[in-house]
Amino acid sequence: MLNTALVNISNLNLTNASTTGQAAGQDLDLTTANGAIYMSGVATAVFNNINITGTIADNGITGINVSNFQLNNSLITGAGDGANESGIEFSNLSGTSSLTNTEIALSETNSLDIVNTDVNLNLTLNNVIFRDTQSSGIGEGGLQFRSFSVAGGTPTTNIDIVDSDLLRLRTQAVQIIGEDDSVVSVDITNSVIDSQTDIGAGIDINGNDTATVRFNIIGNPTIRASGGAAINITSFISANVMGRIANNADVEVYSQLPAGSGASGSSVRLLAQENSHLTVAVTGNTLTQGAGNNSAAVDAIAREGSARLDLTLTGNVIDSTDVNTLADINIQSGSSSGTAIETNQIYANIANNNLTATASPTLLRLRVSELDNTHDPRIFLQGFLDGGPGIEDDAVATWNANGNTPGASAANIAVSLTGTATGPSAGTAQTPSNPLP
Repeated sequence: MLNTALVNISNLNLTNASTTGQAAGQDLDLTTANGAIYMSGVATAVFNNINITGTIADNGITGINVSNFQLNNSLITGAGDGANESGIEFSNLSGTSSLTNTEIALSETNSLDIVNTDVNLNLTLNNVIFRDTQSSGIGEGGLQFRSFSVAGGTPTTNIDIVDSDLLRLRTQAVQIIGEDDSVVSVDITNSVIDSQTDIGAGIDINGNDTATVRFNIIGNPTIRASGGAAINITSFISANVMGRIANNADVEVYSQLPAGSGASGSSVRLLAQENSHLTVAVTGNTLTQGAGNNSAAVDAIAREGSARLDLTLTGNVIDSTDVNTLADINIQSGSSSGTAIETNQIYANIANNNLTATASPTLLRLRVSELDNTHDPRIFLQGFLDGGPGIEDDAVATWNANGNTPGASAANIAVSLTGTATGPSAGTAQTPSNPLP
C-alpha cells in the first residue's frame, strides 16, 4: 500500500503480486479492493517501466484519491478474476494524469475504470493499447469513465485519447458518462477501435441530469463494432451534449450473424430523451453496415419529452450491405410509448452524402409519431423544398436539392406519420460550437 504525498517508481516487475481477492470487486467504492499496487491519498504518482503480470486476483492498480498520476512504458496483463476487477481502477483521480506507451491486456472487467465525484481531471491516453477483454469470463470494455457531483460547483474533466489501439474489447471500447452537473470533454483522434469478429461496441458518450458533455471523434482510421453501435451518443433528462464525428475513414458494424440477417447496431446512433439537447455534426466519414446487419447506418431519435436533436449529416459515404435494411438513414421524432406528452424536435441538415453503393432499398426514412392531438413531435429539414402533394414529395425534393446521391424518388424515400403527426417542414440545424482538438 502506498499512502504518501509523492511516489516515483521505475523499472519494477511485479509477478504474482496480488494473490488475494474477492469473488467480485468494488465499483463505486474501492475501500476494500486489492491490487498489485494500491494507492490512497497520493498527491503525485509516477511509474515508469512497470510490468504487472502473473496472478492478479484483483486490480492491477487500485487508486483512491490520487492526483497527478503517470504510467509510462508499462504493461498490465491478466488483472482480476471477478466483476469490477480491472487493469486499473480509480476512485477520484484528479489533477493532470496520463498513460503513455502502455499496454493493458486481458483484464477481467475493464482495462481502465475511473469513477470521480466532485473532482477535476485532465487525462491523456497517448499511444496506449487496451485489448482482449472478450476472452474473459465477464469481459467489459477499455476505458470506462464516470463523473458524478453531489456538492456545489461543477467538476470538470478533459480526456484526450490519441494514437491508441483499443482492440477486441467486449461492451464499449470507450464509455464516457457525465452525471449530475458534471462538465466533461473528450477528444478521440488518430486511434484504432476494432472489436474484430467477437462482440463489442465502439464509442459510447452519454450526458445525464444537467451534465454538459462535449466531444470530438475526428480522424480515426478505424472504428469497428460487432453486435453494438460503432459510435453511440446519448443525452437524457436535461443534459446538453454536443460534438463532432468527422473524417473517420472506416466506421463499421459487423453482424454477429454474417450468414443471416439481424439488427446488429448502427455506425452512428444518436438519442435525445426527456428535456435534453443533443447537437452532432457527422461529416466526411465512411459508414458501412457489414453483411447481415440490417440496422440503419445513421439512426437519430428524439423521444419521451421535449428533447431537441440537431443533426448535421454532410459529405459522408454511407453503405448498407443488407437488402433487408429498413433505411440507410433513419430519423425519428416521438415514440409509441404513450407515457409522456412528446414535443420532441429534430433539425436535420442532410447534404452531399454518397449512398450510391448501398443495398438498402430505402435511402432515408423520416418518422413522426404522435399518438393524439396533445402531442406535437416534429422533424425540420434544412434546405427544405415543397415538392408536391404526396407524403414523400417534400423529402424527395429536399434530398435532391441538397446534393445527395443517388437521386431520390418516392420509391427510395419513406415518410411515416403516426396518428395526427405533422409532416417534415423547413428549419435550420444548429452546429457544434465546442473547441476542436
